[in-house]
Amino acid sequence: IIMTGLAIEKNIVLVGSRRGGEKEGEGGDLEQFYISFPSISQKFTGTGDLFSSLVLSWISKGDPISVACEKAVATIQAVLKRTAERGGELKIIQSKSDIENPNVVYRAQLFKEDS
Repeated sequence: IIMTGLAIEKNIVLVGSRRGGEKEGEGGDLEQFYISFPSISQKFTGTGDLFSSLVLSWISKGDPISVACEKAVATIQAVLKRTAERGGELKIIQSKSDIENPNVVYRAQLFKEDS
């Protein structure tokens, strides 16, 4: 499960949770994390679709969900920065290198269990 768009002060917080296991309903390790990153004060269309595509792409290549989210956030930050500078629709084509090799700045932080 991934929740995006939780606004806290001037940041956006992504929250993710996944339970490992090969078969549905099977137990396994629980991975719960969040990524906090600066909000860009502009409106964009299509970021949810882009995020979903990026996460699925990285997961299909074997990345853990937290790493896939880190890479997706990095890519979207680069695309939005480029789009904000040039205006118009999302600059996806112009961001090809950021999509293929995202520069991850904002890392997933694991939620700590109470002992």
